[in-house]
Amino acid sequence: MQCPYCEGRLRKFGTYGPKKIQRYRCMSCDRTSTGDKKADGMRIPEDTFIKIIQLLTEGVGINATARITDTNKETVLRSLVLAGERCEKLMDSRMRDLHVTDIQCDEIWGFVGKKQRHVKFTDNQDLIGDQYTFVALDRNSKLVVSYLVGKRTAPTAQHFIADLSERLSWRP
Repeated sequence: MQCPYCEGRLRKFGTYGPKKIQRYRCMSCDRTSTGDKKADGMRIPEDTFIKIIQLLTEGVGINATARITDTNKETVLRSLVLAGERCEKLMDSRMRDLHVTDIQCDEIWGFVGKKQRHVKFTDNQDLIGDQYTFVALDRNSKLVVSYLVGKRTAPTAQHFIADLSERLSWRP
């Protein structure tokens, strides 16, 4: 078996957990693992990662997903963040020179941590409080052409429109 971190050789290194899962130690980098194929950036097997994302896209809650996949809630949240980062990279690389005729732009209000009226001067005003998700949709196919999360300010709106114009092949 090969180390998932450095491709070195693994040797048995005991078991862990109530299911007595076999652990291995790398002879090169001295790290331990289960030897399973891992999702990039995760410590769980790739099939578990895929199952977590499938459950979340079907609308299953975070706690229920953790129970079904027999993982920790923090692992489910980390998997969600990793999937979002991968989707963002894919969107940035593939969603270029789009020819759409009707674009519908909207903003969705939400809050992070606490609502704006409860934000104190000692809190980080940029990260906590009211946040808006700016979304540009193709009206016919419902394709999300561009999105941006931030405060409802002129620079944020200008950044959103600039990103949208870079993705389009013509000006609708």
